[in-house]
Amino acid sequence: MKAADQPRENWGSRAGFILAAIGSAVGLGNVWRFPHEAYSHGGSAFLIPYMVAMIVIGIPMLIMEFSLGHLTQQAAPNAFRRVGPRWEFVGWWPILLSFVIVTYYAAVLAWCLNYFVFSFQDPAPWKEDANAFYFDSYLQFSGSLLPGGIRPEIFYSLATVWVLMFLCIFRGVKLLGKLVLWLVPLPFMMLIILLVRGLTLEGAVVGLEYFLEPNWEVLKDIQVWRAAFGQVFFSMTIGFGVMVTYASYLHRKSDINNNALIIGLSDLTTSFISGVAVFATLGAMAVKTHQPVQDVVAGSVGLAFVAFPEALTHLPGSQFFSIIFFFALLVLGIDSAFSITQAALSSFLDKTDWRRTAILVALSLVGLGVGIIFSTRGGIAWLGLVDGFVNEGTWGIMFVGLVECVVLGWAFNLEKLRRHANDRSDWKIGPWWNVLIRFVIPGILGTLIVWSLVDDMIGAPLEIQTEQITQPQEIVIALQDPQNRAARHLHAQLSAEAQADIAELSHVQDWTPEQIEQLAAYLNTLLEKEVIHDEAAFAGVTLSEDTMYLLGTAFAQVPERVNRWLVQDVFSAYLVGSENVGGYFVDFRGNLRGRNVLYICVPLMILMLAVILGLWRPGNKNDTANFSI
Repeated sequence: MKAADQPRENWGSRAGFILAAIGSAVGLGNVWRFPHEAYSHGGSAFLIPYMVAMIVIGIPMLIMEFSLGHLTQQAAPNAFRRVGPRWEFVGWWPILLSFVIVTYYAAVLAWCLNYFVFSFQDPAPWKEDANAFYFDSYLQFSGSLLPGGIRPEIFYSLATVWVLMFLCIFRGVKLLGKLVLWLVPLPFMMLIILLVRGLTLEGAVVGLEYFLEPNWEVLKDIQVWRAAFGQVFFSMTIGFGVMVTYASYLHRKSDINNNALIIGLSDLTTSFISGVAVFATLGAMAVKTHQPVQDVVAGSVGLAFVAFPEALTHLPGSQFFSIIFFFALLVLGIDSAFSITQAALSSFLDKTDWRRTAILVALSLVGLGVGIIFSTRGGIAWLGLVDGFVNEGTWGIMFVGLVECVVLGWAFNLEKLRRHANDRSDWKIGPWWNVLIRFVIPGILGTLIVWSLVDDMIGAPLEIQTEQITQPQEIVIALQDPQNRAARHLHAQLSAEAQADIAELSHVQDWTPEQIEQLAAYLNTLLEKEVIHDEAAFAGVTLSEDTMYLLGTAFAQVPERVNRWLVQDVFSAYLVGSENVGGYFVDFRGNLRGRNVLYICVPLMILMLAVILGLWRPGNKNDTANFSI
């Protein structure tokens, strides 16, 4: 019997599929990335471009991927192969990229597991200094990309995470459909508990005002729209091959359009609830410690492992709520992680007649083996670096989404997908959907990709914001240093009055917001006048990590998504006049030329491997080369 005629296992229930898809879409990024993106880009005003992005890109592309998987009843590679044999690599590409993601995603889950266990200690080990505990005691961070040895407790937790993922999916999607009935609602219940607790705390309003107070002016800034479209694209697991695979296990009469709408709205709701819960709690901490909210807020992993745990230690019932928080993170993350592993597993099952268990064991061992680098003392630096080229790099997931739309919109009869979705759905999508897939979405994604490519190749001129300046006194001292050629060059172009104003700042002890704004304007004048030419502007000046990162991203014009410690490594070389460090050539205007091999060569190698897998013909019963749709 041909594979096309073989009965395919299914979810067993619509609820199982919807919850599994929600579990894949809703992950750690909803808890720590969305709140940070929102407050960084206009508070509640950010919700406008975010919802526009959800309507224009999120739900239409989700319908597209559901329709393709459901129509072909195949995982992403074979689904695109049935569009045309030459397009099979388009299905392997996201599978390989997403598998790279799950190797470091599992490492973050290992941290969550360790912190969950730590939460049972009273007092919590991070009570005295959450930042020092995370970086120095727990990660024992080497300060660079140098591995510096494996952290045993992280490695053991990493292995545990892979065992848990194996147990969740080794019996197939029917068992998975039953598991998600418990695994997906559970973290939502935990988030609701954290939300209610956060809203009842003294000072919650302060945090919510900071999170939700709209700044409508930011809607004029294209960077805000770029951030919103990027957040929707990645938070809904579009372009990962997961949704195509999950839909291939749907019953033949299952609704497609409604499922996509439910999952999209669930993702949006979870992001918003997480933001409210997080900032209500951080607001309470700010009031308790007499600090401004912006001083207790951290982005990315810092929010989950530094800012939020520290906030909880200052509140009643801290141990209980720490346990709930890290358990919610662990379950949210593992849902997303095993969905990616399931997509890779299904892709090989559809392609070959290999045994399910053998493939899954091999995938788990490969994932654990690659993940070892993230369990070393330099692991967090590697995590940021790899995440940069997979999620935000020019050849990453967003580019896959662009290729998917182009292939299905122009090399395939897109109308067939629309009819297939409408025939099984309560509400119908009109011809406008074809326009979005063919023109609008490729236009938006293409613009963002070209923008990123330009940033990568020539460097993006940046403007220093006042909230980025955490150590103003140190910066002023560096700028007044007699060895600082950039400052001397600029002073020569300023009026005597302006020079006197800057000199006065060197004597300030307690900085006011107005003085910090004055310093930011001074730094931006340095950038505008392009005073850094052929000599190291800050040679001989000792700077802290925060200041080095600020000046490195600004004066060296390093794209912001580049790993923070890589910036410091590069800028350190910039300070002492080195021309070559870590595979980069750094010219003295600071632009990074000849990008690091990880940012260009590795994604292209993944693409080449996808092409090779697409051309590979195992010659077994699952070969579907002659089947087309």
